[in-house]
Amino acid sequence: MSEATDLQASGRGGDEANPRVLVIGGSGTLGSTLCRALARDGARVALTFRSQEARARETGREIEAAAVLSLDLREVATIRGVVDAAAEALG
Repeated sequence: MSEATDLQASGRGGDEANPRVLVIGGSGTLGSTLCRALARDGARVALTFRSQEARARETGREIEAAAVLSLDLREVATIRGVVDAAAEALG
């Protein structure tokens, strides 16, 4: 069984009609553009930021993001909590 199939079977992978995505670095130029494109295509989006909170929150308002989350990838121990928070927000 593939990883995607495993996730779908567990109920954590969503489905193609209502994709849920977590964009790491959603406050940057590329990340915010990606968030907008995904949302425009019907995805439910959660996004992260490290230092550009204002930009991240602005992007979140523009696309009605389910979650805007602080994440510093240098703090490995916090990654699982952010992924869990995004999953909770995205349903």
